[in-house]
Amino acid sequence: MKTSDWTQDFSITGYSEDVWLFMKGSELEYGSLLIYVRYIDLSNNHLFGDIPEEFGSLHELQSLNLSRNHLTRRITWSIDRMQQLEVFDLSRNNLSGVITSSLASLYSLNHLNLSYNNLSGRISTGRQLQTLMDPSIYAGNPNLCGPPLAKNCTKNISKGEQKEDANKKMEAIWLYTSIALGFITGFWTICGTLILKREWRFIFFRAIDDLYDKLYVMMAMYMAKFKRG
Repeated sequence: MKTSDWTQDFSITGYSEDVWLFMKGSELEYGSLLIYVRYIDLSNNHLFGDIPEEFGSLHELQSLNLSRNHLTRRITWSIDRMQQLEVFDLSRNNLSGVITSSLASLYSLNHLNLSYNNLSGRISTGRQLQTLMDPSIYAGNPNLCGPPLAKNCTKNISKGEQKEDANKKMEAIWLYTSIALGFITGFWTICGTLILKREWRFIFFRAIDDLYDKLYVMMAMYMAKFKRG
């Protein structure tokens, strides 16, 4: 019989051929088909370290509770392979970094708890996370910002984001300044030429008069045709 080796850094080096799950008065046994387990509750077990990438191979898992442990670092990217996951509880750990966008791809997720960690940055609003707008989900993470929290992200963006925003603003300022200078230069070039050159001024206004006459004749012909019709 193989044994399960859960080391202090929460890594999985083996698996158990016989796993028993007690839920709602029922006793369920899982053998070598551990990948088909639907419910895992490891809450309050003093586990610490990273969240194992191997969880991503549990494609049938519907509920994963790792709350009240000492898990650190970032939320594993392999979470996005758990497409059946409906309940995910990571509350009261020491997780840090941004909330991975892989959570937004869990289309079955309807209960999420990331409260009381050290997560930071802007809360993703993409896809499935848009349906989870309860502020209590993110409570106890003072460095998180954005909806559904009341804390605005405008004053909490990274230095890189601030530099990028400043560059975009400068580019916009130069663009509009160039357009304005080009318009002013072109306008006064034409006006100055008309003022200083009498012959050009005469030609310009004559062209305007000719254009007006042509438009007037065209409109008169159109109206006459319209009345006859």
